[in-house]
Amino acid sequence: MQMNGCSVISLNYNFDYSQFHKPELQNKAKNTLGEFFSFVRSTFDALIETGRVLQDLYYDCLAFCPKGKKVFEEWLKSDDFGASRYIAKSAMEIYLWFNKLAPKVQNLLRQNVQNWSVSALRQLTKVSHDLVKELVRGGKKTALEVKQEGEREKENSSQLAVGNGLCSPALTQLTGNSGAIRW
Repeated sequence: MQMNGCSVISLNYNFDYSQFHKPELQNKAKNTLGEFFSFVRSTFDALIETGRVLQDLYYDCLAFCPKGKKVFEEWLKSDDFGASRYIAKSAMEIYLWFNKLAPKVQNLLRQNVQNWSVSALRQLTKVSHDLVKELVRGGKKTALEVKQEGEREKENSSQLAVGNGLCSPALTQLTGNSGAIRW
């Protein structure tokens, strides 16, 4: 059987789905969990779509379920998700970030990061848009490589700010050219 292009798998539920209050939300949560586990090949597009579906359920919980935020968070923490909760939370975070990007950057990502790890993609959300473009054009990166490039970018921008006189004279005296406060 197929659902949204993914194979449906049989799941045992441990979470008390009646907490979602409405039968429609209970079914939506169960279907969302099933679709989450159904994608076998975790491509960037599948991750974005999964993030969208999870975020949509989260918003529905906030709108229609008493204590919706708590119920959703408990659902993510439940044994139904197990070790996959990191991927679920990451998918939501990456989806929200991706939606804020310019369409050209979105297309660049779609063309270049299909086989990147979830951890590397999550690190991309923490760097500037210019660095995102540079990194994805340079080929597949690990989470550590993206993180290190992000740290270099921060160091360079703080050194640039000090070197270009963008810091106050008092701060420059305290920090010197390194940007680090000397005691």
